Amino acid sequence: MELRHLRYFVAVAEELNFRRAAMRLHISQPPLSTQIRDLEDEIGVHLFDRSRRAIALTAAGERFLIDARRILAEAHHAETTAKKVAAGIVGQLRLGFMLSTAHKLLGDAVQKFKQRYPAVEISLLDLTNSEQIQALNEDRLDIAFTRSRIIKPNLETEILVEEPMVIMVPSRDALAKKKRLAWKDLAGKTVVSLHPDQALGYYDNFFLKCKEAKISVVTGQYANDIHTEMWLVSIGMGLAPTSFTTTQIRRPNVSFCRLPSNLPKVQTVMSWKKSGLSPVKSNFIAIIRQLASSSGRIS
Repeated sequence: MELRHLRYFVAVAEELNFRRAAMRLHISQPPLSTQIRDLEDEIGVHLFDRSRRAIALTAAGERFLIDARRILAEAHHAETTAKKVAAGIVGQLRLGFMLSTAHKLLGDAVQKFKQRYPAVEISLLDLTNSEQIQALNEDRLDIAFTRSRIIKPNLETEILVEEPMVIMVPSRDALAKKKRLAWKDLAGKTVVSLHPDQALGYYDNFFLKCKEAKISVVTGQYANDIHTEMWLVSIGMGLAPTSFTTTQIRRPNVSFCRLPSNLPKVQTVMSWKKSGLSPVKSNFIAIIRQLASSSGRIS
């Protein structure tokens, strides 16, 4: 039994006339009659009562019509859903991010994607760099937005944004009155930072430039998230290098100063698995690339 047999049967059952059903199906009447006979022979029951001039459904035919309509509807739904999945119109998108990578570009991309593909379920997961890498490898995450470029043979990476690094200082510190610091201003200062397991090289350029400037800084308290890091700064536990995006977060007794211009910019990197690039992921990547291109990669 094939779906066409069910379509032919439903047409005849609704028209109760082989000629009209054949016209509706755009086929000739003899093949239609043959197909209905074949269907009845296959299931072993009469679906139509042909004893009278006008055909009518038998009791078995009436029940078969209910199921045939349901099967055809389900087949149509399956076909439509498959086409939507192939086009990335339905599905799931799991995005990983850190607070410091949750800047305007990512927000605009999520909003535009939701407007264009409202049937796709979006999950935004606040994870550290290392957690995002692990989640990508375990297929628990579709796209990661990290601060470090991930060099892995199974991953594609793309730099989306480059922005200056600034430094958080307690507002009551004398350095807070300066718009831009010199390296010598940091000599002997205590630095608060995110834990190395989370930062993954985020501070490497900062410490390298301090070394090149022949100044020493003291590694102080570690924090597990940006809010804790800001609190530690606010109570005078030290200074904290961070990205320009963090300046959008306001906290009492925390000020931001620019660092010397020779410090390399902080990158926001988009990463995804090379294998299994679904249409949903492709659609999102296309949107964020377009937005990054139109706005420029430098914050």
